[in-house]
Amino acid sequence: MWSSPRVCLRMGLESYRALGTIGSRFGIRSQARPCLRTLENVASVCESPYGRLIAAGSVDMTIKVWLISSGSLLRILHGHTDWVSSVCMSSDGSRIISGSRDKTIKVWNVTSGACLCTLGGHIGEVTSVCMSPDGSKIISGSDDRTIKVWNMVFCSLCVYFISGSGDRTIKVWSKID
Repeated sequence: MWSSPRVCLRMGLESYRALGTIGSRFGIRSQARPCLRTLENVASVCESPYGRLIAAGSVDMTIKVWLISSGSLLRILHGHTDWVSSVCMSSDGSRIISGSRDKTIKVWNVTSGACLCTLGGHIGEVTSVCMSPDGSKIISGSDDRTIKVWNMVFCSLCVYFISGSGDRTIKVWSKID
């Protein structure tokens, strides 16, 4: 089954047009289709697991949630105080995770748009966020050269974290009681 491209992105002065489709088996069909919507000032984008929504982290400090079928804006999430540099959705599509240049990670309810919690602990821009498939952990990467693992049950830093170093090592750290 082929999936149709629904959204084109535009960053800066460059514009992109959908040239084809990519199927579930990575097959490419060359038939061009028109772009439904152009998103501007996008720093990061992700699609919901069932292809219903797109979340776009923006340089205007917001996350915009778009309905793919119509290209219409569903809601705007406000709360970060600097660019939203990374976004991802939970595997069930109920939460959006955002990382920002403001050094925080936020967890959002997709349905209500409410911020469920804010995680602070990085001393540099949060450049990457992802959630474990079971939704129990968030992993964040930062310009402070750390990767942190967060416990979603308590919305707090887990008892361990992983760091990468200039000496080409990766270390797993655990909390000392």
